Amino acid sequence: MKAHARPFLLIGALAGMLCLIIDSRHAAQYASDALVLCLRTVIPSLFPMFVLSGLMVSALTGSGHRALSALEDLLGLPKGGGSLFLLGAVSGFPVGAQCIVQAMDAGSLSKYDGERMLGFCNNCSPAFLFGILGSVLSDTFAPLLVFLIQLGTAMMAAVLWSPDSASSMEVPRSDLSLPQAVNRAVRSMVSVCAWVVLASVVTGFLKRWLFPFLPEPVPTFLTGLMELTGGVLGLGTIPDEGLRFILCCVFVCFGGVSVLLQIQSIAGEKGLSMGFCVRQKLFQGSLGGVLGGLCAAFGPACLLLPAVFVLLWKKAVEIPGKSVYNITRKGGV
Repeated sequence: MKAHARPFLLIGALAGMLCLIIDSRHAAQYASDALVLCLRTVIPSLFPMFVLSGLMVSALTGSGHRALSALEDLLGLPKGGGSLFLLGAVSGFPVGAQCIVQAMDAGSLSKYDGERMLGFCNNCSPAFLFGILGSVLSDTFAPLLVFLIQLGTAMMAAVLWSPDSASSMEVPRSDLSLPQAVNRAVRSMVSVCAWVVLASVVTGFLKRWLFPFLPEPVPTFLTGLMELTGGVLGLGTIPDEGLRFILCCVFVCFGGVSVLLQIQSIAGEKGLSMGFCVRQKLFQGSLGGVLGGLCAAFGPACLLLPAVFVLLWKKAVEIPGKSVYNITRKGGV
């Protein structure tokens, strides 16, 4: 921990302990609600995905998979990195972090490349978007637009923060058995649920002691920046449909502080720095709001802007192909 962060951590810890002492009954209720959320939503949606994504990454390690080469060349990803990008795009937070850590454990991904890919390989799943956003957005196609905007911001982050170094070690095939995948998923799931409970208690106290003094939509905006699910569900209090859509794009593309902490809890096991990830998520959240506003004002055709940017960037900057899944010490597949 950096020395300049210690005073802030101490102040936060003391403030939190004071709140727990003064208002322990509500703290217990917030934690209880979070545990119910974990049992009803988080674990059923994430645990199977943790197991299956672990098996998939194991199967991909040590092989090139030419079908993904076009995506890797387009985004400047190391060879084999396209699979990590796709898994992060469809599996939901924080499965992408687990996949990156697993690739590092197998020796197929360097620490530097893992840090560069940590942010844009962790995104909200389509299942969450179509299941939750439909309750706050009246347009049937709005969840699809939000997903495409998130995907576009992730692609732009990928080309802007593309890894520029590759692992040079020899990579063996990683054969992860089903019991091993389940055990790994259990450890990750416990960590994720712990952060969900902590975020629920912090957000609950903010709603109780601070948010009543703030005008709308400030409390909803701050809630969404803290925790994605609560922020999205709270958008129902905002009457303007366009503003709800824009805020949805910001919340989904950024992910929330709770998600960043979940990613850190997994990536921290390998000593990965969160610097790149935080900057990428701030970039994605800001750009998501801009694209959401453009789509609300001028229509879905604005979704082409990320693709145009990626193509122009690719043309302007030659990004050499690199290898995540190295077969020989010389790299390449």
